[in-house]
Amino acid sequence: MGFGILFIGYFITYVMSMNPIGVVFRILGYALMCKAALKLSEYDGKFKMAGYAALALALLNTFSATVELTSFLCDNMVIDTNPFSGMIGDSVTLYVEPLTVFAFHIFLLLAIRNIGKDTEVPKIVVGAGRNIFFIVLYYLLSFAKYILPPSIQQSYNRNMGLPMVILYLVWIFFNHALLLSCYSHICDEADVDMTPKRSRFALLNKFMDRLEEKRERSRKADEKYRQEKLEKQKNKKNKKK
Repeated sequence: MGFGILFIGYFITYVMSMNPIGVVFRILGYALMCKAALKLSEYDGKFKMAGYAALALALLNTFSATVELTSFLCDNMVIDTNPFSGMIGDSVTLYVEPLTVFAFHIFLLLAIRNIGKDTEVPKIVVGAGRNIFFIVLYYLLSFAKYILPPSIQQSYNRNMGLPMVILYLVWIFFNHALLLSCYSHICDEADVDMTPKRSRFALLNKFMDRLEEKRERSRKADEKYRQEKLEKQKNKKNKKK
């Protein structure tokens, strides 16, 4: 359905990007998630909004990379002036990108919650609701410093630094787990017997093979659970008769 690509894109964006050239990984990751979300939009319209937000984030990170490169060239006197210095670059980094990240996650998780309801997978419905709570809490705490009195801001920033990092890591971890769960438990009927297209990269093929094995195990477990549930319902009806 697209959850495999969505998981890989998310992993690239929020894990593999933890390096000095992380912006390159974020551009690639958001581009992959845009493709996956737009593919999933036929199942829920909110995926389309998440796809547009991912596209915007890919473009914003491209802009950020341009700003950083221009600043580097200007600092090393390769070019004379930096057209992105000041308010433009700062506004994108401090306000536009974080708000777009928030919108992307909310649309994505609402769409996943809806598709979890449609496919009757309570685990995914609960997981999506839980992740929305953590993300909203993180952003409320992040933006609280902008409305606090100046006398409190310094103390707030100092004391909330570590809890904010932990909260960020928590919702990133849970989002990875949720996307993996979606890949394992939800699939289109047309995709059940379809052979996955192989990549040119052996490492990616190995990674996808492991995901496919986990997905098959989960599918069989879900099928067994549903059969047992149907049997129990039939037995209850027979007892009533």
